[in-house]
Amino acid sequence: MAEESDSGRPFEMMDLFTPVSDLISHLLLEEFIMLVLTVLPLGMGIIAALHVMTGVTKGPLDAGDSGDLGELGEAVHRDVENSTHTLQGNMSKVESQIVDLQRSHDQRFADLHKDLAGIVWELSKLRADMARWQALAQLGGRGGRGGARGPSTSSLPDPTSTSDDSARAAGAAARDLV
Repeated sequence: MAEESDSGRPFEMMDLFTPVSDLISHLLLEEFIMLVLTVLPLGMGIIAALHVMTGVTKGPLDAGDSGDLGELGEAVHRDVENSTHTLQGNMSKVESQIVDLQRSHDQRFADLHKDLAGIVWELSKLRADMARWQALAQLGGRGGRGGARGPSTSSLPDPTSTSDDSARAAGAAARDLV
């Protein structure tokens, strides 16, 4: 019965306002803020879309008589272009400095790597030499304690001399120990 009486009268905005105001009055503050932050941009987007669809370029709130905004836009555009050009120049300088630093860093690293490789090579040679001298000393020590010179003491070569010198040096070392 209420529907029949409502359907006979035309739609009025006040019929929509009353339920919306009741809904808003029951919202918490956070819910109200979220509603406003959602509906306001949506409404502005709809208005902008309607402006585009209808072909209206200026609305009642647009600055029509406040001066020529085209000159202001051009000035801002020129400032942005100048800033971009300056920034690109500075960036190219920084990039070239970074490349130079990287090149010098790579060169230093290569030099350090060569130095370390040389040290490792020398240490391995020294280790081999020490092992040879230790073996020679152990063989010479056995010959000295036993009182007899074995042929093995004279056969170990000296790691720093030629083959003839090594035989003579090994023999002299074995004679000195005896």
